[in-house]
Amino acid sequence: MSYIRFMSEHEGEPEGEARPSMTADPSGTTGSAATAPLGPVVTVGSVVINVLDYERMKVFWGSLLGSEVAHELPPHFVWFAPQHEGGISVALQSVEQATEGTRRLHIDTSVPDIAAAKQQIIALGGSVVADHDMGGFVWSIMADPEGNEFCIAPAGTH
Repeated sequence: MSYIRFMSEHEGEPEGEARPSMTADPSGTTGSAATAPLGPVVTVGSVVINVLDYERMKVFWGSLLGSEVAHELPPHFVWFAPQHEGGISVALQSVEQATEGTRRLHIDTSVPDIAAAKQQIIALGGSVVADHDMGGFVWSIMADPEGNEFCIAPAGTH
């Protein structure tokens, strides 16, 4: 299996500098500030979406992102190539049951034209969940064919 490594914004900075981090105190609670070496603890390689219908969702997300498959372990995992140098990979993981309840993570995307993007997403099998306008910031919550939610907003607004 191969992995895609993404550059950290902290790479190349001098070692030995410190930044605050949250650590557990002896009682097992978190929240006390401590000093940690500068640099990330983890590097995000991909955002993974759980899917039921692997092939259908591979077509939907590949078309939506306009990305080629970078790596695949069918019918369980597929990683799409990042959309640009240093970008994050979107991946799909086949699961047996849908995640129930409120989703705690979603993908925010940029589009040149919300109305046109909505029509293209619907044509691919997606749907509109809700439209929002908060203080002039406009976005739409969309869903893929299995109900996984993601947002679209005008490019350059977030």
